[in-house]
Amino acid sequence: MAPGEVARVLDRQRDHRARDTWQGLTFMVTFEGLLRDLAGTARVLGNHVVVAHDDGTAAVYAHLRRGSAAVRTGQRVGVGELLGRVGNTGNTSLPHLHAQLMDRTDVESAAGLPLVWSDVELTGEIDARFAAYAKAPEASALPGMPRNGEVFLAGEGHEPHA
Repeated sequence: MAPGEVARVLDRQRDHRARDTWQGLTFMVTFEGLLRDLAGTARVLGNHVVVAHDDGTAAVYAHLRRGSAAVRTGQRVGVGELLGRVGNTGNTSLPHLHAQLMDRTDVESAAGLPLVWSDVELTGEIDARFAAYAKAPEASALPGMPRNGEVFLAGEGHEPHA
């Protein structure tokens, strides 16, 4: 989301199997979730990349697919550059990307910072894979937040990045 230097790459955790039964979801929320909490933030985030931005902020991109990291620690990256592929690692029940803006690169001690996307167009289209989960944003969400599973376009000219 901003230029900087890759501060951390974790890419070895396996992706979760489907959690589409109540038994699988119950196991994930209770037993497996507790183990991840005890193991620390890295296990909650799953495979992730941390980027130290040039302005002093940092971002973590979490729940990446095992083996998909496209960057290495110390590497310089630009806006829109491929860091890794969306996966289902860490404390998650469905594949998704967790992007978090922070005041430092140490995820254990960092404070979250407000993150607002500009130049976003909501398409109204729901990705068929997530149709069962599509619901309106909570009342506390910022205006313009997409529905769960909604396809949206972002960035200059809305060009998707591969």
